[in-house]
Order: sequence, then structure tokens, then C-alpha cells
Amino acid sequence: MAVDNKSSWRAEAFEEYTERRLAKIAEIESARKKANHFAAIATTREQELADLDKAAKTLGIVVEFEHAPEEAEKKDDGEAGGFKEVAINLLTKAYPNPVRAADLQTEVERITGRKYHPKTAGMTLYRLSQQHIVRRHGRRDWYYVPEDEQQRLIKAAEGFTEVYEIPSEETDMEN
Repeated sequence: MAVDNKSSWRAEAFEEYTERRLAKIAEIESARKKANHFAAIATTREQELADLDKAAKTLGIVVEFEHAPEEAEKKDDGEAGGFKEVAINLLTKAYPNPVRAADLQTEVERITGRKYHPKTAGMTLYRLSQQHIVRRHGRRDWYYVPEDEQQRLIKAAEGFTEVYEIPSEETDMEN
């Protein structure tokens, strides 16, 4: 009979544990849905504000408080750093393998604990490619460029612009 009480006690404890666990999972899911909902609202409002600022400038109104989606790239006060710093770190770790912009955005958001504008990853990667820190292969794959190769690409780009410099009007008159 003592065995029945013991198993009865364990069954009740298991049932209570299961109920509490399911309730906590439901609370977590609800909180995540709310967080995603409010993040989407914030993104929409940021875009609306940026559009409003652009419209004001078009009308010649002086906009004192600038707001642009690029603000998401500025470094946070947090330990993880801003989007750009975390992205470079992740790309360096992934080298020589490619990274996709969407995957990079998801991972940076996870690390920093912050939601960024949907185009932040793509714009950041594009800007880094202009600095020869990353390179693009195809439509989706981005690769980190090691520092020695970065210097070679910078020198090659400088030489390219010198070779293909647009002649001035004075040069045209001389020829």
C-alpha cells in the first residue's frame, strides 16, 4: 500500500509539473508574439517617420531631428557592439564559408538582443563590400575578405580609377 501512495504522489507531482510547464510555454509564446508585434509596429512607425522627414525636406521645411533606418547600424552602448561590428565578427568566424544576409541579420539580432530594420543586413554588407571587407558571390552569398586581400583589392581599385579616369574638358581641347 505504501508503494501505491508513493506512485500516486509521483503521478500527481508529474501532472502538476506538466500543467505548469505547459502554462509557462504558453506565456513565453504569448510574450514572443507580442514582442514581434510591437517590433513590427516600431519598424512601420520608423519608416513612416522617415517618409515624413523626406516629405518635409521636399517642401523646404528644415528638419532639425534627423531619423533614418541607418540609425540601427550605429553602435549600441551594449557589450555586443553595433550591427556592423557583430556582422564583421560573424563573417570572420564563417570564413572561408559564405553567409547569407538574412541569416546574418537573424544571428546579429540574437546576439545583440535587438530588432533591426529588415534592410540593415543588406545595406551593411553592401557598404562593407565598398570598403573591400566583404565580397559578394552570386545573388545571396557574402564572403569575408582577409586583410591581406583587402589591401590588394584597394590598390587594384585605386589603379582602376586612375586608368579609367574621365578626361576633363581641358584635356579634350589639347587632343
